[in-house]
Amino acid sequence: MRPIYDATQDYPVLITDYPYGRLRCQIRFWLESNNKGFRFCHQTQNPKTGQWNNPKHSTYAEVGGCVYEAENGHIECARLGIYSSHAEALEFVKNFPGADLSRLQRWVDGKIKFYTQLSSGQYRIAISVNGVVEPQTDGQKAEDLTKHQAELAGWTAVKTQLEHK
Repeated sequence: MRPIYDATQDYPVLITDYPYGRLRCQIRFWLESNNKGFRFCHQTQNPKTGQWNNPKHSTYAEVGGCVYEAENGHIECARLGIYSSHAEALEFVKNFPGADLSRLQRWVDGKIKFYTQLSSGQYRIAISVNGVVEPQTDGQKAEDLTKHQAELAGWTAVKTQLEHK
């Protein structure tokens, strides 16, 4: 895997021999970034007219994204969204240390703050059915605390990796 950090719409990754039905064409890839997040884009060129077709866009990933060349030669994109796990975030930081990680840093700080509060007992998660809070057993409380501490450890590992990049 080879990261491509500078793939923008102004400087896309260009592939000159790409299938277009029975013909061959050019295709270009880039990563778009704005206040909504990151999205992977590509655009083919019609071999009959030479005109660029409308670009195709992926959905936004709110936290991070990086274009890379896979081992099979294909251009792909790794993305992090708000539902990504700490394991996925850690893998992203290790694989793409040159990517824009500013949003990831803020997101990780928020995750650490959240799980620190849950682990300390400052907050608790409760289930409410028809407005009645279901009591938690001691076993459920211990299980939740273990999960929160594991999440805190995972997100702390991501923060450590971010600080050492």
